[in-house]
Formats: sequence, structure tokens, C-alpha cells
Amino acid sequence: MGDAVVLIPGLQADRASWTHQIAHLAGDRSVIVPDGYHDLPSIAAMAGHVLDQCPGAFHLVGWSMGGYIALEVMEAAADRVQSLTLIATSARPETDGSRLRREERLQKAAKIGLRADHGETMTACVHDPITLSPDVFAAMADASVALGLDALTAQQSAIIARRDMRPLLPGLACPTLIVTGECDPVIDTAFSVEMHKLVPGARLVALAKCGHCPPLEHPDRINKLLDSWFLEQDRHAVSLRAGTMGGPNRPALADE
Repeated sequence: MGDAVVLIPGLQADRASWTHQIAHLAGDRSVIVPDGYHDLPSIAAMAGHVLDQCPGAFHLVGWSMGGYIALEVMEAAADRVQSLTLIATSARPETDGSRLRREERLQKAAKIGLRADHGETMTACVHDPITLSPDVFAAMADASVALGLDALTAQQSAIIARRDMRPLLPGLACPTLIVTGECDPVIDTAFSVEMHKLVPGARLVALAKCGHCPPLEHPDRINKLLDSWFLEQDRHAVSLRAGTMGGPNRPALADE
């Protein structure tokens, strides 16, 4: 088996959001979806809690808010991370406009309830809701309700207060894959392009007809992409240990 994979979900989400990837990866790797951090006061505190659940070496994947956490993990323990995958996320701090939208969402969620809030939010942030599995959609709604409004409030507060992580990026030596949906209405694709320019040697994959939820909207493409990426990094690590690495050029990913 290859190195373990740690999947960090987005806002008010748990392992249900990674259903397609867990089912696909679990046959060949240990798959860890950290939990218990949703009500912590900062992204850095969440990252510390996530690290407590990680093995000594692992591939790290962060989606949306999970990407914010993943970047804090990189600052705290980059030597343990075999590869980094950032999906539909940004290294930028919060803007006044996005802060206002988060505050408005909290007010609305308190009014209409978390299940209804989940439905409205998910429908609005994907390119085409018909691509979503009804069973996974329902499981994610259940997770949001179970986590509760206090956890959503804590996460939104942590996101609003998050640091600008762009200064970290030029110093990342970890192989980095950046994935964005070309139709993401939540986090502008330009922010993925920005990270790609700042991280040395990073790969960028932009998915057509895809919004803010690539693992849900295009699960087969994401699974294929992750397979290729993890296998390449595992082979690269073996070559380095054996002293047979032939240079910096590596084969293209299956989705490139």
C-alpha cells in the first residue's frame, strides 16, 4: 500500500463529502478524514487538531476551508507531507465582501435551519446540481445538522480571521497539485492560478463545467487525478530513497 491520504473537508462538512474518494482510494491506501475540529477558534487550532490524527507521513488533500487548514498544516509540519493537493481554495485572507456574506449566511441559517441552509448553499455553489448524488447530498445535510449552528459559527469566525498564507507559498518544497472548477462561484479560479504561480513546480488542473465542489461534481475525474498524482509521488519518493531519480521532469497527470 502507498502512503496514507488525509482528506480535509470544507465548511460544515465531514467524511460524507469525500464519499466517492474514500470508496475509491480505500482499497490501496489508508484514508483518514479528520474530525472533531469544527468548533475550534482558529484555522491554526484546527490544523493542530488535524495533525494529531495524522500518521508520520501522508498525502494531504484540502478542499475549500480544508485548503485553509492544509496550508496551516504545511507551515507546522511540512516535513511529514508527501504531497499537497489544494481543491477549490485560496491562500488569500478574507475580504470585506466575503466577510459580510458569511455573516449573512449565519443569520439565514439560524432562521431557516441547517438542513435548508445546506440545500440552498450546495445548489448555489455547483455548476449543475444534477451531477450530485442524492444519497451523498442527504448525508452531507445530515452532517451539517449534526455539527450544529455553534460549529458553523465557529468555522465562519475562524475563516473570517484567517491569515494571508501567500507568503508561505514560495517556500513550499512539497509536490503541490492545485485543482479548480472553471465555473466556481465561491472562490475565483484566478486565486488558484495565483497559487500555481507562487508555489515552485506546482501543477494546476482546471475542470470545465465544474463549480466549487469537484469531488462531488466530477468524482471520477477527481479519483483518476488523485490516483495518478499519488502514484507519481510514491514512485518519486522511492526513486529518491534509492538514489535513482533522473531529474526534475515528471510524467504528465492523467487529466492534464
